[in-house]
Amino acid sequence: HPPGALRLGLDARGRRDLPTRAGLLGIPVTEVPTQIEDLAYLDPATGAWVTAEEYLSGNVREKLAAARSAAVASAGQADGQRWARNIAALETVQPADLGPGEIRAKLGAPWIPASDVRAFAAEILSYPPTVTYLPITAQWEVKAERGSADTAAASAEWGTGRIDAYRLLELTLNGKAPVVYDTIQTPDGETRVRNQAETMLAEEKQRALAARFGEWVWEDPPRCDRLCAEYNHRFNSVVPRRYDGAHLTFPGLTDDFQPYPHQRDMVHRIISSPASLCPYPVGTGKTPVMFMAARKLRELGLARKPLIIVPNHLLEQTAREGKRLFPAARILMAARDDLADAQARKLFAARCATGDWDAVVMTHSAFTAIPVHPATEAAHLADLAARYRQALTADPGGGKRSVKQLAKMIDAFETRARKLLDHRTDDGVFFEHLGADLVMVDESHYFKNLGIPVRTDGFSIAASKRATDLDMKLRLLRDRGGKAGVLFTGTPVSNSLLEMYVLQHYLQPERLDELGLHSADAWAATFVEFQTGVEVTPDGSGFRMKRRPTKFENVPELLTLFGEAADLRPPESFAVERPAARHHTVVIPASPELRAYVASLAERADRLRQVDAHEDNMLRICGDGRKAALDLELVGITSTSLNKIDAVVSNVARIHHANRDLVLPGDGRDGVRGGFQIVFCDLGTPDPARGGTGVYGKIRDGLAAAGVPAGLIRFIHDAAPAAPKPALFADCRSGKAPVLPGSPDQLGGATHNQ
Repeated sequence: HPPGALRLGLDARGRRDLPTRAGLLGIPVTEVPTQIEDLAYLDPATGAWVTAEEYLSGNVREKLAAARSAAVASAGQADGQRWARNIAALETVQPADLGPGEIRAKLGAPWIPASDVRAFAAEILSYPPTVTYLPITAQWEVKAERGSADTAAASAEWGTGRIDAYRLLELTLNGKAPVVYDTIQTPDGETRVRNQAETMLAEEKQRALAARFGEWVWEDPPRCDRLCAEYNHRFNSVVPRRYDGAHLTFPGLTDDFQPYPHQRDMVHRIISSPASLCPYPVGTGKTPVMFMAARKLRELGLARKPLIIVPNHLLEQTAREGKRLFPAARILMAARDDLADAQARKLFAARCATGDWDAVVMTHSAFTAIPVHPATEAAHLADLAARYRQALTADPGGGKRSVKQLAKMIDAFETRARKLLDHRTDDGVFFEHLGADLVMVDESHYFKNLGIPVRTDGFSIAASKRATDLDMKLRLLRDRGGKAGVLFTGTPVSNSLLEMYVLQHYLQPERLDELGLHSADAWAATFVEFQTGVEVTPDGSGFRMKRRPTKFENVPELLTLFGEAADLRPPESFAVERPAARHHTVVIPASPELRAYVASLAERADRLRQVDAHEDNMLRICGDGRKAALDLELVGITSTSLNKIDAVVSNVARIHHANRDLVLPGDGRDGVRGGFQIVFCDLGTPDPARGGTGVYGKIRDGLAAAGVPAGLIRFIHDAAPAAPKPALFADCRSGKAPVLPGSPDQLGGATHNQ
């Protein structure tokens, strides 16, 4: 029947293929369209047949316009009514238009033109400034006419005597907070001191200016209709696609494993998308998705050599899981010895490039250690310089500061490209040598610190080498025209709102560019709300005003945009049974010695301005505080008072003795009984180089004194190359290692040891 033929064709070819469907239905190819009504549609934009799932999702406003244009073009022809079915179906899925009460309009949003900002300034300040916006850098410039900044409206009603309203308007457009400084004379010369009162007054005027703009944009009916239409066109034209992978089959998959529906759906998304994010929570089976997707992509000819990148401590576990799922799969694992030196890396690259591998499994560090070729990076920089030069040529009348900044950036790009080409060498192993055409990154939150240019106050990100390296590799794969990558993480956004932009930059940069959001500043101006509040200074010496991002705004449109790349689904949609966590907080009273040490930390913080940062700093003080809170001996102080280690020992020993006769599934009649406990501790870890076991040794000694056999207490650090983790985890499952202390880096993050 037609639905079955459609599913079989998709599973076999990964695309809509009329000859295949005709063969399955036993009818001529010309009769297929009449048999698959409401199941597939002919897309006038591409001339290809696509499933209803695909055609009736995505940018349905553009698709409706294309269908209507095709109907007009074919009017009067024999097949003039062929597009009526498309139009009728698309009209039923059009998103309802959003009104002004559902849209948050902000100064600096790229969908609001500079002419409206100029009109706003003219209305409240009487004298219109020159307002320019440079999309490629998301930079605004406001230039007031001479004398207009001295009016009462600019210097009192909407501004201050120190920062006029035109300057405040420009700062707001660029996501900046005003700061007023006074210059004072000291024995060492002039110095600038922040004027807190004037700064707070300027911030108050800035908030009033922004609030007035949010009201003003909707007050004029024609302007309101125009801006609503623009916002709806940009951000409210997409219907999220529902990926249904029920039709997929996985030849070679072991009979012992039956994929969950959400896993099939995610594989279908990976097959159908150039890049995607799997943000499933822990325990929902992301590892099987990686291997099922890799095998299916190779089967369909959509990928030749997928790379699976995992945290360092999960290498053997992931490769072993792949072989368990697909016993006949050819999986290449990049072990530590394979990348030990230059010659070993060359041999590994040769094996990877020439072998017919279903998947190549590498660690995060190994992946980063194989960079892209300098010529590839130089070509990207040259492309950036060309884009910026084109923007400069297209808008030569832009603001002077914007033009100068563009010229500097072009020069920096070209200089960096020349240096890369002048110092390049071909005597090494580069990413291009591996022959990889798809990258799947597990625990991708480790790559969130991408050094993106952002001027907006409140956003700061420390660039990491691994994130920059991943960005270049994804860009390389994307430029080749194939699939770029798939990211897997249970914590896509954890510490900063900017992390969502980083994910979108990785996975859908063309879409951001299409919406005018390729810059993080433009993205923040559309989707992030900032607030300025009072907070304690880092050294604890006083208070300061700080502007920080507080929440997302225009959330439905942001989630729709993010959902084009990410498989967002509610928790109840996962058919996986996971145990509920029970949290117990044990409070340990501070000892006199600890209180005295904390007081000394406060004194060190007070003296920070008088000492060199290399001698003492706030980061070192916080680190010492963490160590002392765990065990005072870590900071060289002896104490006999009860501490956290004693409490951990007491609880672990109690649980061990209470469950020593526990029988679990798989225990033989004469097998070892009892439960299994993990103790996470990231300070005082064993240090073989110094011959000490630190806090871990104290935990083991305390448990042994409490009646737990010392030989049964193993450390995750015991899993050396001579005794790998699989053997250690087998002892944990069998009851031979009922207590396992370990650090979060080595024992957490998707480790399977049960």
